[in-house]
Amino acid sequence: MEMTSLDEVVALSDDELNTRLKNLIEEVSILRGDFVLKSGLPSKWFIDGKKIVCHPVGVLYSAVALIRLIERTVVDLSGNWPNAIGGLTMGADPVSFTTASISCALGKPIRSFSVRKEAKDHGGGGKIAGWLEEGDLVVVTEDVVSRGTSLVQAVDSI
Repeated sequence: MEMTSLDEVVALSDDELNTRLKNLIEEVSILRGDFVLKSGLPSKWFIDGKKIVCHPVGVLYSAVALIRLIERTVVDLSGNWPNAIGGLTMGADPVSFTTASISCALGKPIRSFSVRKEAKDHGGGGKIAGWLEEGDLVVVTEDVVSRGTSLVQAVDSI
């Protein structure tokens, strides 16, 4: 396994980072066989996004790539750095938690949160876990998107 530091990943150009991330996705995340997708549709292949965000180098590649995407889109469109990143648990959790951690290490902190599928009726209750405040500029994410229903469900809950 290639060992890479955060500083080395940050020093990569966008093209080199995207190439390395793509190659790692092809190596560890694309599964071939007979699968039924969340949509209920059959597929001969499946992308297991968690294998990237749970991979020691993949987590760096994906978080830095997402932070750069946030800079090019959210910041360029709104003029503001987002306050929080999250989405529907379980798919968004490793993406948002690692991106929040790496963003802090890069001096651009973003809080993280999870959206539960069902509201909790004990403890603090509710559908949101983590740190999300009214008026926050939010990035909603997921590990893999096919039809976007989890993203829509997360946005509706926020």
